Amino acid sequence: MTTRTRAFAVLTAVAMAMATGCTSNQQTHGEKSYESFHSTRLQVVDAQHKVDNTLGAMGQFQYTGNLKNAFQNYKESVAALEKCSEEARWRAQAMRDNEKKFIENWEDEMAKIQDQTLKATLEARRESVRQNFAHVRTAAADARQAYEPFMRGNKDLVQSLSIDLSPAMLPSLAPAIEQTKAKGQTLKAKLAVLQKQLDNIAQGMPAQGHQMPSS
Repeated sequence: MTTRTRAFAVLTAVAMAMATGCTSNQQTHGEKSYESFHSTRLQVVDAQHKVDNTLGAMGQFQYTGNLKNAFQNYKESVAALEKCSEEARWRAQAMRDNEKKFIENWEDEMAKIQDQTLKATLEARRESVRQNFAHVRTAAADARQAYEPFMRGNKDLVQSLSIDLSPAMLPSLAPAIEQTKAKGQTLKAKLAVLQKQLDNIAQGMPAQGHQMPSS
């Protein structure tokens, strides 16, 4: 097994701590914990799409048209988003619980390498992985927290529109819609940070700190 292949094999172990996404299948959290690292990164991208879908569905209410269809699309988007929110809570906990195991996997692999030059390189890489994983864990926790106000705003809007779905109701909801949109943008930014930190691990990049992307 080459060093690159060995490193990639160890990277897949991160899925035990970072299984994520907004899938609608019947897998348990235990089963999801064995998704590939590549799949994990794709699921974070999917989570960002779910936020965009919800924001887009919410935006339909600013136009005249079939309110019933717009509301149905919005409710479906919010339901899909809620699955993402539930996964985010579990993901953040899994990262806290499995960081030690992830680093141990790297240490076990390094112990098998005899070439001192390669060993020194991998030891440096281990520190990058440790630091990057700490940033990933923080980014996951931040994303989980950002889901909560966005979900709360969306649920309040769904409840209000369920009671009175009429053009006359929309102006009174405009402030709440704008506030919820802002919370959605915050969540998108947090998810983008998480995606960046995952990419850093995949690419073997040195830790670059936990920063919000520039607007």
